[in-house]
Amino acid sequence: VILKTIGYTDETPVASGSRLEKNLRPYIDKPASSETARRRQYNRALSYLRARKINRFLQNHLPQEMAPGTKVRFVEKALGMGEEPPIAAGQINYGRIDPRRRICMVLPFIGIDI
Repeated sequence: VILKTIGYTDETPVASGSRLEKNLRPYIDKPASSETARRRQYNRALSYLRARKINRFLQNHLPQEMAPGTKVRFVEKALGMGEEPPIAAGQINYGRIDPRRRICMVLPFIGIDI
């Protein structure tokens, strides 16, 4: 089973000095030069961690739903898109609808080796 999850965030900045910022720091290569670039770096890291968390949840719970004795190997792929919109820019302005949006798309792909 290939678990490919793509995470997104809104444009809300991560508060400086917060516990969240401390947890995200290991995922930031080098400090950004501007506040906008910093916000984007942290939101990209946050969206990646969200995607990875969903993959881990599915890895823990999917086997329980399968027939007894079924062997499953998971291939995890997580991608953090940060503030990039999940659809083509300009089609929907999520900020006007709900600036706190949370989007989760789960698209299963199951490959069977025979």
